[in-house]
Amino acid sequence: MLLALKKKDHILGLFSRSQVASSNFLPPLSSTLSEIAYCRANRISSSTNLNKTNFVTTLKKITTLRTLYCSLVRPLLEYSCETWNPHTQRNINRIESIQRRATKFILKSNEDYNFRLKQLDLQSLYDRRFIRAVTFLFNLMKGHYNIDTSDKLLFCRERNVDYNWRKNDSLDLANMYSRTNSFKYSYFIRIINEWNSLPNDVKESENIC
Repeated sequence: MLLALKKKDHILGLFSRSQVASSNFLPPLSSTLSEIAYCRANRISSSTNLNKTNFVTTLKKITTLRTLYCSLVRPLLEYSCETWNPHTQRNINRIESIQRRATKFILKSNEDYNFRLKQLDLQSLYDRRFIRAVTFLFNLMKGHYNIDTSDKLLFCRERNVDYNWRKNDSLDLANMYSRTNSFKYSYFIRIINEWNSLPNDVKESENIC
């Protein structure tokens, strides 16, 4: 800042103390406080806007990644799962591990797997295969598919079983004997226990909502 000094008091580059007033180089206290408050307000506002922007960007990114996973990856893991549904725990875990890694990648989180599924509103692949298998059987029974199941499925009430009258009156399927694992874990055999585990009101319903 410029100093209001007189020429005659300028001797060898030195100035007398009386000619140097503090008001000449110190800004007013009120203006200084106003500038500090303004800077802090701008900083807080900028930080808030940045946080909102980051949150929206992160949310959009999670939604996009979830959509990509459900559209491009998960269908490959579930294609025709009614016919090849794995029965060993090792293979079940190997397939499920793909979705475990996907949920970690989407959320950038190491939280529990079930918690991540809840955050993304997803079901486990094991549960989804169960639902698809039962839904397929339900549609078969209602005649929605042109497939003859008379030689593949047998209701307990159609079977001559005198020792269990409760089963005879229900919509449960009769178990079938199998000698090999390939037949035991084929669709129409393994679906029997899954179907029988459903409540009667589900079996008796006319459609699946």
